[in-house]
Amino acid sequence: MNRWAACLVLVSLGAGCTKGSPDPRRPELAAGPNIHFEEATPEAGLNFTNVSGSPEKYWITDSTAGGGAVLDFDGDGFMDLYLVSGSRWDLKPGDPPPINRLFRNRGDGTFEDATARSGAGDPGWGQGAVAADYDGDGDPDLYVTNIGANRLFRNEGSGVFTDVTSRAGVPGPGWSTGAAFADADGDGDLDLFVVGYVAFDPRHPPNDGKPCAWQGLPVFCGPQGLPGERDIFYRSRGDGTFEEAVVAAGLGDQEGHYGFQPVFFDYDLDGDPDLFVANDSRPNSFYENRGNGTFQESAVLRGVAYNEGGRSQASMGVAVGDADGDGRLDLYVTNFDFDTNTLYKNNSDGFFEDVSTYSGVGPVSYRAMGWGAAFADFDNDGDLDLISVNGHLYPAVEGRPDFQGYEQRHFLFANDGRGRFAEGGEAAGITRRSCGRGVLVLDLENDGDLDLVILSLDGAPLVFKNETAGAGHWLKARPVGAGKNRDAVGARVTVRWGGRRSAGEVRRGEGYLSSMDPRPHFGLGAWTGPVQVEVRFRSGRVKEVQVESADRLIEVHEK
Repeated sequence: MNRWAACLVLVSLGAGCTKGSPDPRRPELAAGPNIHFEEATPEAGLNFTNVSGSPEKYWITDSTAGGGAVLDFDGDGFMDLYLVSGSRWDLKPGDPPPINRLFRNRGDGTFEDATARSGAGDPGWGQGAVAADYDGDGDPDLYVTNIGANRLFRNEGSGVFTDVTSRAGVPGPGWSTGAAFADADGDGDLDLFVVGYVAFDPRHPPNDGKPCAWQGLPVFCGPQGLPGERDIFYRSRGDGTFEEAVVAAGLGDQEGHYGFQPVFFDYDLDGDPDLFVANDSRPNSFYENRGNGTFQESAVLRGVAYNEGGRSQASMGVAVGDADGDGRLDLYVTNFDFDTNTLYKNNSDGFFEDVSTYSGVGPVSYRAMGWGAAFADFDNDGDLDLISVNGHLYPAVEGRPDFQGYEQRHFLFANDGRGRFAEGGEAAGITRRSCGRGVLVLDLENDGDLDLVILSLDGAPLVFKNETAGAGHWLKARPVGAGKNRDAVGARVTVRWGGRRSAGEVRRGEGYLSSMDPRPHFGLGAWTGPVQVEVRFRSGRVKEVQVESADRLIEVHEK
């Protein structure tokens, strides 16, 4: 154990820790955030409560639901919300099941329920959702993951969705958690990767339905001791249907990991999407794209299977972003309590390095249980901050002084511009605790600052509007692809201004069982002059434009 790892353990036990001589390679932690949010939950109008099993959480199925998707389903330019609910095992015949809900953004940050007329209110035992234009017709569709059959809802372009799961051939495994779309093979259309969690049969629950013991508490059993559910890769045929190709693509989960969230991103800047999967209680998975739509698993080689101590972690969510401004995409992974969340720095040599302690995100997260997360520039100063949502699995921890409670506070990490973070969620106005699961980052009113919706197990969504005083200027880009990939998924957007540079990607599926605002957003600080924008599309085509002034949304078309 190195000195800094030992320091982390001592701090977690309440002991002091002396740094010794200053290390010039370790700049001081970022100052507390100047970012400020105001809760706007009541006035937002999101009349929705997640329901997931029994309040006592007798079974593992009761504990994981809580994702959602950001999408402009009606094409009015404002981001709408699709929120996912679980269900209950004790529903009686005639009982109305909990359903997922679609909320239309009125344009002022308030919402109206559009579920009934949209036809997207799936009553399955929901887990998460990802929005993407899988058929290339210009409007976003929805893929919903469930315990049981998944659902693919095709947007008909009139605000109405049709269930095309059977026709498309994408029902998923028995218990799906996260999903993500990408053009994995470079043929111009979107493929789909779906993660399986555990193979669960309610007729034969683990331990005959009796609780297991954890930390001296009676809790539900699993996932350890249960068989893992398989992952599935669906390759698009280009006609709106898919074929299962997990083995042919090299994406088969041979070890039966308990997967939660996949994310496609181009870690090595070679133009094709690679795939990371956050796994619960097992090593994480990382699949390098060989350039032809087949993959090689290399998590151990690249340094993202384990933390710096060589241990597997219980990973739930994952955020992707350039945390230190070096032009390469880093990974932030949330984990179980009495363990740290992990920030993997993407080095220029093709390997990742665990910088959780150095960056400041590790020690503060040690006693929290992390789920959804996202990188975003909340103060528009030109670097990426980080939201990380927390909440426990077991209601039995409530009232125990050695735990942080069942409902927990959420973290807001401010970036100092060099990849060092200081946590200050409560100071930033994120004061309400909840049993957090997913988090959605979006610009509610198209006013240029990024807002938050925190999704909670057995609770209502929490809405926080960004009211940061003195925030910087901004630019938002919407790449439009040619052919079937109209979403331009996989496009890399680079902006240059005032001697600075920032880059982001278009992704569909990330965080925790969720998908975010699809428009890459860039803070510009005090800069008001021209901005150079370069978009490198998945096809390899590059488009460059100059924007004469900031504070606007631009579209960049591949053709």
